Amino acid sequence: MEKTRGVVVNGVILPDEPLHSHEGERVLITFLGSDNDAEELARGEVDLSGHARAPIDYIPPTESLAVLLANAVREQPIDAAVWDAQWAEIEADMNKCDQADDQREGRR
Repeated sequence: MEKTRGVVVNGVILPDEPLHSHEGERVLITFLGSDNDAEELARGEVDLSGHARAPIDYIPPTESLAVLLANAVREQPIDAAVWDAQWAEIEADMNKCDQADDQREGRR
């Protein structure tokens, strides 16, 4: 894998350096933003259209997600009755906390 910087002009991606070694190859282009936004804005190379971009720390994948999912250990199906019982317990605890908060704060 090779990484290079570039800019999009009128819908065309222009790399900052020639890529002769990849002539005719198909590529995957990922837009990550730029750590040089201020310089690019000053040169008029980037139009943010009023939207600020957050810095992105991109870590390229090392494995295929499709392969990982295909080989993933599948858990047993969830028993709906058990799920409902557990959720009812959680809701009861939440309601008790809400009531205690209301009493403490003078709402009841």
